Amino acid sequence: MQEILPALGETEAEPSPEALDAEDTSLPPELEFVAVPRRSPRSNGLTPDRQRIFIRLLAECGSVRTASKAISCSSHAMYHLRNSDEAEGFAAAWDKAVQRGARRVLDILVDQSINGTPEKIYKDGQLIAERRQRALERLGLRSAWRGARLRKPRPCQVSWECLD
Repeated sequence: MQEILPALGETEAEPSPEALDAEDTSLPPELEFVAVPRRSPRSNGLTPDRQRIFIRLLAECGSVRTASKAISCSSHAMYHLRNSDEAEGFAAAWDKAVQRGARRVLDILVDQSINGTPEKIYKDGQLIAERRQRALERLGLRSAWRGARLRKPRPCQVSWECLD
């Protein structure tokens, strides 16, 4: 069921690769790694700074393609770097970043499933309302929650011996 709400003003859209901060090279301590050395350094190559930015963006968005695009690189090149010699630290940071990003994406999906995603309704070019559409079907949570509600509660197993 859709719920119609009054207009909430402008809401933030999901960040595009261009909107991600592709300049910040700082990493949380658990994502620190030794950059993969490149045989022939190029100005547009995968420098240590670009490798660090990629790992940070991967932890933020959870998508190799989006993080690669944000640093103007192909995901193929990033996978090639990950599989190259001396990339153990980079690969470990990649795995941790993917876990962190996946956790964040799951949190967002669950939030959208519960609270819905805003859809603006315009009339004659004026914003008149905002409808929130629930996304339960996308996650399959509706059937999971329905199943949880239909299950009979377990009888309580209380021992009264300690109360004597």
